[in-house]
Amino acid sequence: MKSTNTSFSLRHNPRNQSKDQLVKGFVVRLSIFKRLYREIKDGDMKYPEQHILIEGKRGMGKTTLLLRLKYEIEQDETLNQWMIPIIFNDEEYGIRTLYKLWERLVELLEDDSSVFKDLSYQFESLSMQYLEHDEYEKALFRLLTTTLQAKNKKLVLFIDNFEYIFRKFTQGEAHRLRKILQTSSDIRIIAATNTTLEAFYDYKHPFYQFFKIFYLKGLNEVEAQSLVLKMDRLNDGQVDLELDKEHRARIETMRRITGGVIQSMVLMFDTFVEDKYGNAIRDLNKILEGISPFFKHRMDDLSAQQQEIVNTIALEWDALSAKEISRRTRMESKKISAQLNQLVKNEIVTKIKTNTKNHLYQISERFFNIWYLMKHGRQKEKQRIIWFLKFMEEWCGGILNKSSNLALGEPQAVYYSIGNLKKTKFILAKAESLVFKKTFGQILNVFDKNKYKEAKNHYSNKEYSLAIDSLEKMDVLDALSLGLIYWCHFSKDEEAVRYLQQGIEEQNAMAMFCLGCFYLEKRQASKARNYLKLAAEHGWAMAYNNLGILQLVLGEEEEGEAYLRQAAMDENLGMLNLAMFYYEHRKYRKAKEWYLNALKHGVLGNTIVIGNNKAVQQMTLFLLAAGEQHSLHNYFTNKIAKEAQIQERFMLLWYAILSFLKDKYPNEHLKMGTEFQETLKEILAKVELLQERI
Repeated sequence: MKSTNTSFSLRHNPRNQSKDQLVKGFVVRLSIFKRLYREIKDGDMKYPEQHILIEGKRGMGKTTLLLRLKYEIEQDETLNQWMIPIIFNDEEYGIRTLYKLWERLVELLEDDSSVFKDLSYQFESLSMQYLEHDEYEKALFRLLTTTLQAKNKKLVLFIDNFEYIFRKFTQGEAHRLRKILQTSSDIRIIAATNTTLEAFYDYKHPFYQFFKIFYLKGLNEVEAQSLVLKMDRLNDGQVDLELDKEHRARIETMRRITGGVIQSMVLMFDTFVEDKYGNAIRDLNKILEGISPFFKHRMDDLSAQQQEIVNTIALEWDALSAKEISRRTRMESKKISAQLNQLVKNEIVTKIKTNTKNHLYQISERFFNIWYLMKHGRQKEKQRIIWFLKFMEEWCGGILNKSSNLALGEPQAVYYSIGNLKKTKFILAKAESLVFKKTFGQILNVFDKNKYKEAKNHYSNKEYSLAIDSLEKMDVLDALSLGLIYWCHFSKDEEAVRYLQQGIEEQNAMAMFCLGCFYLEKRQASKARNYLKLAAEHGWAMAYNNLGILQLVLGEEEEGEAYLRQAAMDENLGMLNLAMFYYEHRKYRKAKEWYLNALKHGVLGNTIVIGNNKAVQQMTLFLLAAGEQHSLHNYFTNKIAKEAQIQERFMLLWYAILSFLKDKYPNEHLKMGTEFQETLKEILAKVELLQERI
């Protein structure tokens, strides 16, 4: 597979690409390109034309679009006879006055067309003749237009980052430029800007409602999928990419998180080249690595006080109030207010109005906020992003599978299958996650604490061989722990069964349960049922849960329900599965009862449950549809949920709950970033569908 390192800069910066490369790779923004080109071609410039401004955030494809238009004019045999497209550099630092604009235009014109090779010499003569800036500027423009008319040429100026040039002009220069553009048929401007130029919306300003404005929004789902697929084809199929459900889910997750920025989707393709079968977490890390220089540059451009304020806001994913920013930075509120106003004006920060005077502020470009948290945030904030990514990837995988039940409003759930038997939507108790911690807990009561700590640390660090060595050094060998390690981490079935059987001979109910789980995994239903029953008879309540699911998988619903009811007497996981069973059978009153029981008995602290996005999704969506918003809010904020970081793990579900409680908590849902909004709308739509069903 070819490496993409040498071609990364080409794909990232369109100005580094040849004309052929850019035209061939221009696969999105086709609609707006056609509209703009039609505007250009339909205007014969016999009279002053309407000037155009393209608004879009960084990375949205403005530069590529301007270059594409320039190249199309150049290859149009009708237009190129009389129209000359001139494109300015990204940053024209030397243009600080209007006369500098005309001087720079002449330089570019000479470089682009040999017809105007002597024009700069004539400009130099004018510089000596006119000492006053205004008079010099007027003389420059007269010479420029006279020359254009003599040669029967018209200019279309493509100016990127127009705001950097425009903001340097005085009010008088702005008036002068407006008059020129209104009356001259020799020049037409098609400009692009990263920010909304407020002056153009101020009726007192010379350029009030002057430009015809086109907006570049982030790519939608179809555009993003198409971009990545077409990039693979343009790169000779390096990835041999087929947009199956998993690939589409990865792309859609990144699209939503990045806001559909083309630049980020180009970086996304790099991750496919290096890791076709990766996941959203690795994708994000790769994209952040490529985008870091640009985001770092953005911070470097801020003043010291602004950097501190942006740092404070960016380290908190949710929006902050001005009062909170002032407290954390220890700056006076007046200084905070002044700096926030400037940051809002420059579109670094967004102001969110509340029903109080204390409004909220958050980073405008949400992907910049994610980048900042991953680079500078504490571990808990990075963990929030990882949880969010996992949630998003599963959610997007569900909605992109158009044949799934979810597309019809069915809540997501966990699937477990034995062999070719039918699938069922319940959660199995896992021997490793459920039992191993309890096993170590028992060891702690029997053996030396230092040896226990040593074995546990090795296990936590995935140093399984060392964990076994530590266990074997103990005075009495722990058969159950060794059996679990051999089964779960070394896939040595004979050793696993031997040690687990040893535990069973000692009448260890946990060993019975583990061996039952082992045979479930091996799809040996009869043996699994025997050992699970044995565990249940010896008091291991969780065995009833897996027995119930096994019976349901085998189509024995009455017996399966009975086992689940037995499990629900002692285990919140059993309560949850019983609720899911009743939901599947449209017994919604009982489903609601057992979902609430599961929450009441701490299911949100159950590691098996909170490690499974789909199960929590199903429960939350159902209870929202059933009108239990207040109950969910209480359970998401109780001590158990706080210790398990439920709000952080399931931020979108938390915001869905808050959306139903706007009257009671009018400002809490406002803290949500725009990267959540599209998915939240889908969640609320599914709740609405469920309401119709139940």
